[in-house]
Amino acid sequence: MDKETVKKAIEELKKSKRNFKQTFDLIFVLKNLNLKKPEEQVDFFQLMHFATGKKIKVCGLVGSELIGQAKEPDCF
Repeated sequence: MDKETVKKAIEELKKSKRNFKQTFDLIFVLKNLNLKKPEEQVDFFQLMHFATGKKIKVCGLVGSELIGQAKEPDCF
């Protein structure tokens, strides 16, 4: 699946009229990853291009060496 296919599917979903505020959930399945190996660990952050107007809560599963950095309010 490529980026254009996903964008096209989302645009099709946005065209239909609904009587409620529509949201999208993206679920990624990461198979065959051994998270104990440093080269296979996932480290990715994506900044949203718009504000939601709500307070955001984030759950981060980090090692003991990153606890201080993860508690900083603007670490993202």
